Amino acid sequence: MDNYSVFFPGYSAGEDAYKEITTVCSPYGKKAVVISDEISINATKKYLDEAIAGTDFSIEYVLFPGESAFEYAEELQQQDVVKNADMIFCLGGGKAIDTGKLVAHNLKKPYFTFPTIASTCACNSALGIYYYPNHVFRTFFRVDRPPVHIFISTKVIAEAPASFLWAGIGDGMSKEIEVKFSARGKEDELTLSEQAGVALSGCCTEPLLKYGVQAMEDCRNNRASKAIEMVALDIFINTGMVSNMVDSHKYNTNLAHALFNSMTILPQVEERHRHGEVVSYGTLVLLTMDKQYDKLDRFFDFYKEMKLPTKLADIEVSVDELGPVLDEAVKKYDLDYSPYKITQDMIKAAILELEEYNKKKEADKKAEIAKKAEAETKNLENRVGKKKKKASRESVMELLNVETIEMEIGYRLVPLLDAEQGGDLLERIAQIRRQTALDLGIVLPSIRVRDNLQLPPNTYQIKLKGVPIENGEVYPERSLAMNAAGTDNDLGINGISAIEPAFGLPALWIEEKDKEIAETYGYTVVSPSAVISTHLTEVIKKNASEILTRSDVQQLLENLKKEVSEDYVNDLLKDTSVGEIQQVMQNLLKERVSVRDLKTILEVTSVQSKVSRNTDYLTEQVRSALARGICKQNLSDTGELLAVTLSPDAENTIAQGLSPDGNSLTLDPDFTRRLLDSLNYELEKAITSTGSQPVILCSSPIRLPFRRLIERTYPQIAVMSYNEISNNVKAKSVGVVKAAPAKV
Repeated sequence: MDNYSVFFPGYSAGEDAYKEITTVCSPYGKKAVVISDEISINATKKYLDEAIAGTDFSIEYVLFPGESAFEYAEELQQQDVVKNADMIFCLGGGKAIDTGKLVAHNLKKPYFTFPTIASTCACNSALGIYYYPNHVFRTFFRVDRPPVHIFISTKVIAEAPASFLWAGIGDGMSKEIEVKFSARGKEDELTLSEQAGVALSGCCTEPLLKYGVQAMEDCRNNRASKAIEMVALDIFINTGMVSNMVDSHKYNTNLAHALFNSMTILPQVEERHRHGEVVSYGTLVLLTMDKQYDKLDRFFDFYKEMKLPTKLADIEVSVDELGPVLDEAVKKYDLDYSPYKITQDMIKAAILELEEYNKKKEADKKAEIAKKAEAETKNLENRVGKKKKKASRESVMELLNVETIEMEIGYRLVPLLDAEQGGDLLERIAQIRRQTALDLGIVLPSIRVRDNLQLPPNTYQIKLKGVPIENGEVYPERSLAMNAAGTDNDLGINGISAIEPAFGLPALWIEEKDKEIAETYGYTVVSPSAVISTHLTEVIKKNASEILTRSDVQQLLENLKKEVSEDYVNDLLKDTSVGEIQQVMQNLLKERVSVRDLKTILEVTSVQSKVSRNTDYLTEQVRSALARGICKQNLSDTGELLAVTLSPDAENTIAQGLSPDGNSLTLDPDFTRRLLDSLNYELEKAITSTGSQPVILCSSPIRLPFRRLIERTYPQIAVMSYNEISNNVKAKSVGVVKAAPAKV
């Protein structure tokens, strides 16, 4: 039997693992050179500097070229700072570490690894994965031994983007499956080390299943936790030790890695999908091909919770693209030590079977959700004391009830209502009711949300008094990314193009793994529940005047009686009526003016009703009294009231078009066209120059007629009179609307 050697690295783990550097590394010299990328260096340099402070140990830094290619390793080893170093510090992710270990191998120098992301077991293994400079997979290469020691800072891991940890978990899920599959039937051929490696592979899966979800949450919150430590050590130590103990060219990989390596010929896979992500999908294909259905079920459920890929579409690959991929896959030596010969047809059959498995699981989930929604509806009805009744006049009368506001959702959106599944839509709706009371001064009726199986599964619709008025589409497993500048997608992220329903901004539904990338580039990323609640809020604001009923006003007045006195309110109501108060409040709400100051509204209406009972007149008088609040809600970020004004000529022409009672406006169509063209120009210019939406300022007599003239075209532009500018507010003109004379 041939001689062989097995080497194991030591490791230090914890938030302050780097403090062990001088103790562990000093026997090998005093000069270390770090090979890493700029991001990883910036993330760790302060911790490395702290670790060697006050010692004679020194660290130099050279930049990793960006790919683990033989050519780049050769370039690095020619640098004097690398040649003169006593040891190599391989710091970063898998590719940077693989490059560093190859440099150390070629220069015969000891090396130490410092993983900054938990994406692979590269930091522990002597095996490296190498690519061509164009990023296409080239080969595996095993250096003479693994690192001397691994320094695992859980603080650094927790501060890294969670997408790397996500990919590392995906990669780690393949270890037990591939190793045990490759070694099956070869028990008599295995060395003692290889037997131990196969046995240890059985310890690689459970920590990921147990701690994976929590570790992801902790990483998103940059929290160095037990879950982070357990997952990181499983990826780095358990899976890495397995790689060191089994013969990497025989038992360490199989179909999962063969599929990844062959799929790198597809640009979308190579450019947009991580190693561990694609390997995790390949693991499901292997379980399907090998008919390990119990494990497939368990892995599939975990993948769904982790948002790992389970079907071709998740990695942007179509069935039509499989031909050259499978041609390459069966050529990879990953498959050489399989318990049976694996063919292209077998792999394709497994992939297609997995696609059908996804469809079945999706159908089962839909049925489960629908059943649960039905049960929850029944439970809700029971809780509020509703019971099924026989068909009768009483039950028919109930059908005549019309909800003021209600929302219907497709079955895929039902989990958004379930707090146990992380749904927070009901809580957000409750918050909308509270915020509406604060912002608008009205109490919304209860907003009923129910499922509607006739709606498309991802769709919701908002009803006002039983009539659908607006709808939208959301994807519960994704997040909506919006560019503040309102431009189209330029992230290079695969997603679903959409229009944000509340404000009409171009947006992109992205997967959880891409959220951090989008936020890094300045995109606003929101949850599906936030999209729906924001849309609902805007619908309420636009339709608040219709929502406010006479009974609502009566209730608000009753509440005012408790706040001040019943005699006071009743005395004011002698000169006006609840109906007039309601109309004034509705007029205010049409222009998104808060009616929270009901006392002022009642006082002004009561006094001014002695002059005129015309509700338009009363509304304008109330607006003057509410000037401070109207100004405040229209101030820019700078604290100024940015305004586009009407020229004197334009105001005079409009004033001349008013009827004697001021209720109607008649203008020449050509003048109206020129006026609106000028208004559009000035508004666009003002928004572009200031970044804020201005108000339109004009004289008091023409404010309301002018508002009604433009409200269809500019429903969200506030029109104010000069009387409504409070004394402490600085108004700044940012444009003047001039109706140019008609061409003769």
